[in-house]
Amino acid sequence: MTENRRGVVLGAGAYLLWGLFPLYWPLLEPATSLEILAHRFVWSLVVVVGLIAVRRRLGGCAGCCGTAAGSGCSSLPRWSSR
Repeated sequence: MTENRRGVVLGAGAYLLWGLFPLYWPLLEPATSLEILAHRFVWSLVVVVGLIAVRRRLGGCAGCCGTAAGSGCSSLPRWSSR
């Protein structure tokens, strides 16, 4: 698949998902905003750790556990304070 065609397919998929989101909103009505936020946080963490593990870069994160701002971690972006 060419890069141009791939972009068109991914763009169409994004528009399709964006159009289907309103169908999902009534299912969220019983949940509180804090519960939704907590789910987004937990599931985002699970997905990111899974992606790092799949890319086999989890070993690079072993040194950054417990350090401030992930210093010394080669597979995570470094954030500078201003």
